[in-house]
Amino acid sequence: MLSFFSEDVLDSPGSGEFQKAYRNYVKYLKENKELLPDQVYQLATASWCFNARDKRCFKDGWIIGIELSNEFDFDLKRKKKTIFTLKFLGAYHDRVVTMRYVGGLPAK
Repeated sequence: MLSFFSEDVLDSPGSGEFQKAYRNYVKYLKENKELLPDQVYQLATASWCFNARDKRCFKDGWIIGIELSNEFDFDLKRKKKTIFTLKFLGAYHDRVVTMRYVGGLPAK
């Protein structure tokens, strides 16, 4: 995502560069939809995510918590799943948004 919204784009207010980058970003997401979990795709394409006037937007939000944990099955003596949790204080400081990823990444 960050490659679409480079410093050049963000430092050019009113030039139309952000809208162009946003269109390219959405196009990329649509072309790669099958590679993303549905909830990730829904969040990544939600227009409110990029609308600083919307209270749900993460712009100017603060990260207030990060947790990485592993569940372990003591009977089988193996890790069951990894849980990654991020907590954000909303940009208007009126809500806490929690994002949770449960699973793992494929080994390379």
